[in-house]
Amino acid sequence: MPDEAWEEDGSPDPSNQEYGDWHEVSGPELELLIAWETRELRRLDGVSASPEAFEKNASEVVSDPDDTDWDATELSEYLDFGIVSCVAALNFLGVPTTSSCRGHYGSRVGRDVPYVRFVGDEIDEATWDLIRTRAQEIGCQLAGCGNGLIEIIGSSCAELLAFARSVREAQPS
Repeated sequence: MPDEAWEEDGSPDPSNQEYGDWHEVSGPELELLIAWETRELRRLDGVSASPEAFEKNASEVVSDPDDTDWDATELSEYLDFGIVSCVAALNFLGVPTTSSCRGHYGSRVGRDVPYVRFVGDEIDEATWDLIRTRAQEIGCQLAGCGNGLIEIIGSSCAELLAFARSVREAQPS
């Protein structure tokens, strides 16, 4: 586990979540996650009058019982709602993710903005070009954070969701 995954006091970084099941996300699974997260973000936007309310509501999101083909939160059980599709999109491209956070407005846990950290030192040129191009088009930032790790940072969960959708559209197979 990278050193960044631990706080100075030796406790786990709250953004370091379970990623073991994410390394083989298929195109259809990614599409279902994007659809589910899009639906939920729209619903939360309609019922959340403030960033604080959105944070409270987002922390209570559960899977939709109507998703009978595939439980959208089966893989996302340990991930923050709002960044699930971005994590899945990177893994769909064969890029392992190591940590993420939806951004927790007004909290001392995590950051105010969403991000996904991934292993960047072994990405082939075509995949790196796709990630960089799609991130720039959407308005996400890419930042190195040492040990070959890179973060994609969005100004909102919707921005990271748009990145995931853009990746899927670019890689239909």
